[in-house]
Amino acid sequence: MELLEKRNLLVEAESRAIAARQDHDRAVKRYSIMLAVAGALSAIWMFWAWRISQKKKRTIWEQNQHIKGINDELEEKNHNIQSSLGHAQTINQPSCPVNRTCKRSFPIASSCTNHSIR
Repeated sequence: MELLEKRNLLVEAESRAIAARQDHDRAVKRYSIMLAVAGALSAIWMFWAWRISQKKKRTIWEQNQHIKGINDELEEKNHNIQSSLGHAQTINQPSCPVNRTCKRSFPIASSCTNHSIR
């Protein structure tokens, strides 16, 4: 009888050990699943943040391109205006060369230089 009681106690101890191990395994499985879900959510959030940053970079690039186009247009217009001013100055310069000798000899020649554009 004593042998059966010892065997019964041993079987009960083994049953409790098996139940404890199963509880532990279930807890580990639960934590593993929660960790995997947290990792997946983290990856989704990182992808979402990356997409937003890419959209912002794209918008900035497009705005820079637009600004460069405006700058090119302004540069071309400025060049045209400068060319026109240079041409107008060339047209308005006196046709006869005026130097000191000419000015002393002909005082009226000095009035020719007052017509240039400044």
